[in-house]
Amino acid sequence: MMLARQVRRVALVGVTVMAAAAAAAVQPENQPTGRLMLEEIDNGWFVGPDFRVTEVNGEASPLAGIYGGWLMDHRLLIGAGAYWLVDGPNETELKYFGPVVGWSTNVGGRFDVSLRALVGFGTATRRFDADGAGGNDGFRCSRFTCYRRSFPAFDRYRTDFFVAEPHVSLFTRLTDWLGVDIGAGYRFTGKDLDIGPGLDGASASFGFRIGQS
Repeated sequence: MMLARQVRRVALVGVTVMAAAAAAAVQPENQPTGRLMLEEIDNGWFVGPDFRVTEVNGEASPLAGIYGGWLMDHRLLIGAGAYWLVDGPNETELKYFGPVVGWSTNVGGRFDVSLRALVGFGTATRRFDADGAGGNDGFRCSRFTCYRRSFPAFDRYRTDFFVAEPHVSLFTRLTDWLGVDIGAGYRFTGKDLDIGPGLDGASASFGFRIGQS
């Protein structure tokens, strides 16, 4: 009986010691002590050249742009952006700009998912056939005679529009001050434009971030 009691005591002490050791092993090294901890928030500026392939009037067209602003805690972006069509179909010209607000996951690694949106204004110009004949010169015929036309057959129509463009991207950090952004978005112009459909459209983007990331 005495030996059994001693064995139980030794076993109980051993279990207690092992439990205490296990608790110490899983205890976080930087466990809060109940005191207020102040951490510096990392803020900074960045600028991002952005190149896109977008749908305009049903055709894929190149779009160039730039955006940037103040990035707070690697998460919240408050800035602005501007984009313009490089070579649009039917000599379509398109440009728009506005403030940009964004949010990044900031998981602490090399990759982040970013959501941002541009809301602003733009202008568009499109060439159209003014007399239905096409070309800049040539012959036109009535019922009894033909005559040479010497006036331009084309004209241009310009309109202003409101634009909203949400965008999602995967951001990859290459260095502390340089990263690559690959994403997709959609451009809403908010109305059926008089110069014809096609200014709304999806886009795929490839860009860089230079500065805070």
